[in-house]
Amino acid sequence: MPFVASAQDQSLEFFYIAHDRTTPVNDLCERLEEVYDNALNYEDYAVIFYMPNEDRPIIVKVNLEGDNRDDFRKIISELRLESAHDIYVDTDLMEITELFNTYDFITETGEPRFSSVLLCWYVNPDFWLFQYNEALIANLYFTLEMEKYHRSGYMTTEIWHAKDDGLEGNVDRRYPFGTKNLCSTISFKLFPY
Repeated sequence: MPFVASAQDQSLEFFYIAHDRTTPVNDLCERLEEVYDNALNYEDYAVIFYMPNEDRPIIVKVNLEGDNRDDFRKIISELRLESAHDIYVDTDLMEITELFNTYDFITETGEPRFSSVLLCWYVNPDFWLFQYNEALIANLYFTLEMEKYHRSGYMTTEIWHAKDDGLEGNVDRRYPFGTKNLCSTISFKLFPY
């Protein structure tokens, strides 16, 4: 098993990878491979890749307990060979909650476990059309009590989408994660790639 740095010295980055027919696969794979290579080169950089796949999501952890870095090629292969991967919100909520219960943001004494936490969502227009922004992101935000982590600057959330995919015009800027406004402390901005 690869050496894993003590958690307090590590940053944690989580990448959720929504994939449909509009996803610019080559660009996305390049971005993910760069993150993966950085994690291989820097043990203080812990990464979780999460690709929904019906009720069998593909989860790869690097520089964390349970490191399964060799499975990363499966994500790249799936992106290149399949045209889309279906999102099952209930499965994703359960699996991601379990991941963050295992790799908790905070120690038992209430101290930050990592130097920083980044939640990076690669989405597409269907993600918003089917309201996964609310059903998944907002529910996780509420369930995992992320408001305090965002407010303190310890946690950051980024939403990435393919440039020219039309998502920019389909997002309600007042309530990007639904009218319950559960994610009010997330500084909402869409990042094109």
